[in-house]
Amino acid sequence: MDEARDRRAVKRERTREAFVHAAARIIEREGDESAAMRRVAHEAGYTLATLYKYVSNQDELLWRARSALVRKVAVDLAAASPSELDSWAALRDAFERFVVYFMERPKVFRFLYGRALDAAAKPPEASPESEALAAAMAPAARFLSDRLGRSPQAVGEALETASYALMGMLAVAVGGNDGMDVAALRGALERLCRTLARAADEDPEI
Repeated sequence: MDEARDRRAVKRERTREAFVHAAARIIEREGDESAAMRRVAHEAGYTLATLYKYVSNQDELLWRARSALVRKVAVDLAAASPSELDSWAALRDAFERFVVYFMERPKVFRFLYGRALDAAAKPPEASPESEALAAAMAPAARFLSDRLGRSPQAVGEALETASYALMGMLAVAVGGNDGMDVAALRGALERLCRTLARAADEDPEI
């Protein structure tokens, strides 16, 4: 009896994950405005009626898709970055990878950081979008902790400064501003890293 119940639970979770990943694929390709319920059901290979057996409404589905995309961002960025940074130039490069990742995936950026979802539809296990940034910034946090004497307040302020700066660069870039090309991006990132270096009483060549 318990074994049969477990099998049904596993099957149910796999089917729901099929819908979630279908929604995530559509968002990556076309944006969240294209992730209508009927479209997601078709992408997953099921009927609309079946989809409604696994999620109650579109916002619940999008919350789950957001969690899946957050996990994907964290994995992708971790795989592309060294686990430890050894210089301010390495920190700049880590920031550049983060910005370029989302510049290449503007629809994911707009969905994670620009789409408001109904809080009442949020499943308890849904991941906050800040987890992607935190996971991507873990090596930077360790580097800044070493440079700033491990003061939690100083590190927190430095990471907050970096986060706002990176989000601002991305908002400009994905908004279609032609001025944010690769040269402008690198210049902005170098200035950001010099600002953070000054907080650590360093003035490195970056």
